[in-house]
Amino acid sequence: MKGPAEAADLARAVRTAPGLLLAGVAGFEGVRPNRRDTTTLSAVDEHCHRTITVFRNLTALFETTQPVFSMGGSAFPDRVVHALANAVRHPGDLPMVPVLRSSVSSRPALGSCRGGIGMLLVGVLFMPRAT
Repeated sequence: MKGPAEAADLARAVRTAPGLLLAGVAGFEGVRPNRRDTTTLSAVDEHCHRTITVFRNLTALFETTQPVFSMGGSAFPDRVVHALANAVRHPGDLPMVPVLRSSVSSRPALGSCRGGIGMLLVGVLFMPRAT
């Protein structure tokens, strides 16, 4: 998705699709360069906050009492955790099942770690509807 409006359109489409249940929102910030400079960290933080905003905006459309908020990539799990911690300071205000996705591949011979790359995106989570 490019933005919140597209996420809302997709969420409404999932709600009307037979056999699907709107279960939450997912975000991925892993396309950013694996650098810890101010510009990159600001962009990652903004993406995390935008994804949380999409989740909040879609809360009324979720079809489960425990909607999933899934966020992560490989290089910035600390930024995701920080944004999520700020979002759930008042748990009753934003019911969610938080899922942090992160993976790291290591290169033992060099003693370094590196994360994967992907795309900046926000999407909606859906699952088969019980029949």
